This record gives sequence, C-alpha cells and structure tokens, in this order.
Amino acid sequence: MARLLALLILSLTVVATAAAATIRGTARADRIQAADGRSQTITCGRGLDTVNADLADRVAANCEVVAWRIARDTTSVGGGPQHATIVEPDSASFGTTVVAAFQVGRVRGGGAGTIGWASSRDSGRTWRSGTLPGVGHASDPTVAFDQVHGVWIAVTLGITDNAPTSLDVSRSPNGRTWSRPAHAQSASGEAFDKEFVFCDNAAASPRRGTCYLAYTDLRAERIAMTSSTDGGVTWSPPAFVSPRGDVVDGLPAALPDGTVVVAWLDGSEGGGGSEIRAARSVDGGVTFSAPVQVAEIRFAGTPGLRAPPLPALDVDRNGRLLVAWPDCRFRPGCGNDDIVLATSGDGVSWSAPRRVTTGSFNYSSPGLGADSRSNGIVVSAQIGPTPDGSSTVGAAIAISRNGTTWAPTRRLDARAMRLSWLPLAGNARFLGDYLAASWVGGRPFAIVPIASPPRAGRFNQALYAGTVR
Repeated sequence: MARLLALLILSLTVVATAAAATIRGTARADRIQAADGRSQTITCGRGLDTVNADLADRVAANCEVVAWRIARDTTSVGGGPQHATIVEPDSASFGTTVVAAFQVGRVRGGGAGTIGWASSRDSGRTWRSGTLPGVGHASDPTVAFDQVHGVWIAVTLGITDNAPTSLDVSRSPNGRTWSRPAHAQSASGEAFDKEFVFCDNAAASPRRGTCYLAYTDLRAERIAMTSSTDGGVTWSPPAFVSPRGDVVDGLPAALPDGTVVVAWLDGSEGGGGSEIRAARSVDGGVTFSAPVQVAEIRFAGTPGLRAPPLPALDVDRNGRLLVAWPDCRFRPGCGNDDIVLATSGDGVSWSAPRRVTTGSFNYSSPGLGADSRSNGIVVSAQIGPTPDGSSTVGAAIAISRNGTTWAPTRRLDARAMRLSWLPLAGNARFLGDYLAASWVGGRPFAIVPIASPPRAGRFNQALYAGTVR
C-alpha cells in the first residue's frame, strides 16, 4: 500500500509538470507536493488529503490539510552554512498578525548564517518574508509582541568566534520592517543558550507592557531572566531563576495577575533522568520562589535526529499555563515518544501529563500556541525515525479547539523526508530543537521546516505554515 501511495504521488507530480496549471486528486487520501515555484490550481477528492503548496497556488476547499511554503533560504552568507536550509522556527501572534523567526543557512557546528522572518497580517492567508538586518552568525530565534508599545520583538543568540556571546534584540512596528539588533545581554566567550521572550499583554495585569527574556547563563549554570518595560529598548539587570545545575530552555510566561512563571528542562538530579521544573515571581522577576516539579520526563529519543526533550510553554485565554514536551510514558515499553501536556493555574500545582498526539509515530520538538478567542490549542511536532528502522522524517499538527479534547494528529509533509535531505547539526540531522505553533484570527498554524530532495548539490528545505481546514 505504501508503494502504491508513493507511485500515486509521483504520478500527480508528473501531471503537474506536463500541464503546469492544474493538479487533480483522486478518491483516495492523496498527498500532493505542489510547492515547485509555479502557480497552479489544486483540487482534491473524497479522501483525507494533504497538500504542500506555494503561496501563489489556488488550493480548493476539499483539500483538508494544507501547508503553505512561506519562506526559502536564498542567501549566500559565508561562515560555512549549509545553504538552502531553514530550521528551528519560533512564532507569536496577536490579533490577525502572526510573525515567525527562524535560522537560515544552518551551520553544522552550531547556529545559522543569519536569521529570517516571515509574517502574515491577515490570519495566515498571505505572507511576506526576509532576513533580519545586521544579524550574522546566530541561533535560537524567538519572537513576541508587546501590545502596550506596539512592537514586535525578535531575540537571537549572537555567535562570535563560534561562541554564543550575546542576546540580540531586533524590533519592528509591523513584523516586516526590522531594526538592526541591540544587545540585551553580552559577554565574552561562551555565555548564553536557549533564550525565549514573552510579553505581558493581559488587560488587568499591573505589569502589562513588560517583556521577559529568560535564558541559560552558561557560566553560572543557572536559568536567568531580564525584563524590559519600554518595548525592548532597554533591559534590566538579570535575576537568577534556578539553582545551579544542568539546566536549559528557560521559558517565561505571565499570568493575568502579573505573576511571572519560568519553566525549564532540568537534568541536575543525575542518573540519566530529567524533569521539567518551574519557579514564579510576584515582583516582576526581581526574585523567584523555590522551584517546583512540573513532571518527570520519560524520553525514548529520536535516532539520527538532534531532538532533545525540550518543553514548550504558553498561557491560554483563561490564564492557564500549558507545558508540552516529548515523553514515552504512554507507549508500551517506552518505545516511542508522544507530545504530552501538563497545565497549571498558578505555576505551583500542575496536572498529570496527558497525551496530545495520536498514532504510532515518534514525536519530538514541540511548538505550542493557545487561542485567545476559543481557548483552542495547537501543537507542532517533528516525526522522527523510530527504533524499528524507519529512516523517514516528517512534520505534524495536533489541534484542540476547546483546550481539552484533541483531534487526530495530522501529518503536514506531503512527501516523507529522508534523513539525508536534512542539514547536519554536529553529527545528527536537524529540523530544530523546537518548532513553532500559533493560533491567529481563529486559525491554528504549525510553522515547520519541510525538506525536498536536494538539487545541484544544495539542500532544498523551506519553511511552511500548515493547518487543518
């Protein structure tokens, strides 16, 4: 059956090449790869269909799962990048605008040649993209919107002489024209890792208009946090969030009353185990309470891929904290990972993890977004090779439209990716330590890299925004 499906997809591609106008699906569940740079019309049949399309394509409403190609790597930046690659996106949304930031031209030894952006101001219907001005070798892009100051903030990990030496802030009034970066924090040598930014836009918060930037302080071996009250122009002296230890991936969020909660991955207990921990501050990030455990992590891993069990954090419209991460506790023998979710109303007491993804795939690298209208949740995920020997990779979307029950997980890649199509991060293939998900204008989007076969000795990996209609 799998062989027959592959042949079907191939035949559709051949028809598109010949006609260069219309691709018609069948009564089966079609997977149509139409992102080829030409303007086409795609219609689907009665099955559950998946389409990868260019922005200029017209995709009929009977195509249920659609991922639009929203950005490509057209750079020729130096420094040893693997050209025509886009990896590790983050995104944020407000109103009908969604903005993503991502690595462009992955460098095998770490980071990328530059950082890109993509934005839509009409709930994901049309997109523009480019690269952040003045940003060179960098990594770990993250983005947020400050409603009080009317500014989008993109923060990147600046890399100098192959060492992460700065946390750099780019600002934009519209998600499309960006300032040159300014340092929020800087140091010599290896100093920082995995920063994330979150802005408090809650109407009743006494600290509305404050943006929080959490990160790993590599020298202190602690999670630290700094804040800005002027739209990212200036930043406070950092405060430590966690005790000293094996910590990474500081994720800030603000509750409706202005309480700040930071969650992170903690492997300090030793023995090969790890857990997610969280701490809260009631004074705007000046001091933090003692950490609490969110959950222990049971992690199977993804052979051939760099995909650590990093969590993702967001807040829903009711002020409920959401933490998602890859975990194998719901699989027999802990063989594969799901994306699981825990929740909290105060950052102190957390629910037991619940399974989000469905099916037998091996999931990792979650992105997480909550809807401010319906309280829906969207999760993006990487589908990794499994211990049974599968060597293909994919991207997936999981959607809860009420914040409680989950629809079946859907694949976004119309053509399963081979490991060899992905760039290297060290000795492992790479889509991202994290992916992106946002709910914008009532529409859920997973924002993920999808790769096609390399061409002329270059990779062929682009950024897609996928949804289920």
